[in-house]
Amino acid sequence: MCDTMMLAFWVWAIALWLEGLEIDDWRRLSASAVLMSAAVLTKYFGVCLVPLLLAYSIHRRRRIGGWAGYFAAPVLSLAAYQLWMTSLYGHAVFFDAFTFARRNTGARTPRRS
Repeated sequence: MCDTMMLAFWVWAIALWLEGLEIDDWRRLSASAVLMSAAVLTKYFGVCLVPLLLAYSIHRRRRIGGWAGYFAAPVLSLAAYQLWMTSLYGHAVFFDAFTFARRNTGARTPRRS
């Protein structure tokens, strides 16, 4: 049931990011970055927050500012997790999820005799 926990991190990360971006509050942006990291580490789908909030912020502010540095936290936490998993298991599990999805997509067509 990681979906529920990831969704909670997701919603609070967005709420704090929007408030922090609006009033330039570094505490809210920092808390949002921590929650984005938690969402990413809870379930890989949480990584979608990074491009989503980055695109929103660029659209809202019309330029990249100091707030962009807060996106380093979820990216670095995912990279650190991948390095740890690679050292333990010999392969990066995040990228294995892409390989699995690519290999197992599409309907299987029955063989014709």
